Amino acid sequence: MPKKIPLKEEPDKLLKYKNDKYYFSIEKRYVVYVNKNYVDVWTIPKNTVIQPEEFNSLNKNHFTKKVASFNKPLKIFMGSFLFEHDTDAILVQIEKNKYAIIYQNVATFTTRKQITEFNSVVFGHYAYPFCYDEEGNCYVIDQEIILEKYKEYLQILKENPYEINDKNYTPIQKKLKVKFIDTY
Repeated sequence: MPKKIPLKEEPDKLLKYKNDKYYFSIEKRYVVYVNKNYVDVWTIPKNTVIQPEEFNSLNKNHFTKKVASFNKPLKIFMGSFLFEHDTDAILVQIEKNKYAIIYQNVATFTTRKQITEFNSVVFGHYAYPFCYDEEGNCYVIDQEIILEKYKEYLQILKENPYEINDKNYTPIQKKLKVKFIDTY
């Protein structure tokens, strides 16, 4: 079992994280502690480089401050994993239609319906998270847009690409209001 990471700002509460799972966001910008009662997000200084083999030997000097804490998450979606504790993005459902996203940034946003699917694509060293709700709307967090009924569009495109032109079907883009808590 990996040794847990001590935290700089709350030394008296270190035992809080004893049984938690922890993950690093892409480029080691954040360390994220996850359990069924909360998700805590801590920053890692920009000049700190953490290699996967160093995960078990980190100390309090690796962290600067807690930037977010989400209590009693309803659901947690994980992005893809590069190493055991290294993920490109984490999506946390904090209310029925309210979510927090942790990737290069930490942000919150509200959806029309509940999220059913979460993905994140990495190009270079940058994650591009997106998710779908129950109606097939696609939320592109980084671009701050909603593509209405996008899953329907993709299905038509997959089955008969010519039908897209016949129906003149183009997904409608709407503005997604994203509140950034911490940015890189």
